[in-house]
Amino acid sequence: MKIIHFLSPIPSFIVLLFFINFSLISSENNTEWYLNCSNSFSCGSIRDINYPFWGGNRPAECGHPALQLHCNSGEIPTIKIGNINYRILEINPETQILRITREDLFGDVCPQEFVNTTIDSQVFEFASDYVNLTIQYGCPQQLNFPVLFPHELSCSINGITYQNGYIVPGAQGSGACRASIFIPIRNSSFGLIGETSSLKQLIEGGFEVRWKLNSTDCSECKKSEGNCGFDVKANRFACLCADNQFQSPDSPTCRNVMVNEERSPAGSGTHFH
Repeated sequence: MKIIHFLSPIPSFIVLLFFINFSLISSENNTEWYLNCSNSFSCGSIRDINYPFWGGNRPAECGHPALQLHCNSGEIPTIKIGNINYRILEINPETQILRITREDLFGDVCPQEFVNTTIDSQVFEFASDYVNLTIQYGCPQQLNFPVLFPHELSCSINGITYQNGYIVPGAQGSGACRASIFIPIRNSSFGLIGETSSLKQLIEGGFEVRWKLNSTDCSECKKSEGNCGFDVKANRFACLCADNQFQSPDSPTCRNVMVNEERSPAGSGTHFH
């Protein structure tokens, strides 16, 4: 004899409760996202920084993944690009220019690791006329190739002493020397390098990079009284709105939501995707 089991239908009120609860959770998450991204980042002389940056009281959903800001105990703002920590000297949101200097070379031309200065070309570009300058460490006293300036660099790094430093134009290797790094400086600054103190000043003055992210969507979002954020899962910009919704990249404003609500026929409701 074949036994047939019938599944009892799920009561409609349970289904309704599920969707109401899910809607409340989504609403709370979007509200928290909107409120968090209304915060700004401030540290030391860098004040009131918003999208596309995040960090501090601005969670990852509030900015581009590559633009996380940090504030150390001395109120010094920093950003990590590649494997190098940079001290932030200035941020100009209007021109999208960031002036930075290597944290490991600030106040000392003796790095603890010999790492060349590079930037992420997908996110940044050099903002001015910069050229590379190579600092070579632990060189023989007599070199068979031209150098700009010899320096009395004596660096003790990991128990090893590096003496007889030289400055070479361009991005060079260590050659006959024991180690080297290259850094960008303004093309017009070559004539200022004459001694170690002036080299330190050039390094501490930093260099400028421009972040290449499109700012149009964020500007339109702000005009519609939204907050700019970043959809980490979708890896794209998100406009966060006070009505607990965030818009697609095809419509990066909150104003469109308001227009759709006004145009909706009475009783038809408004649906968000």
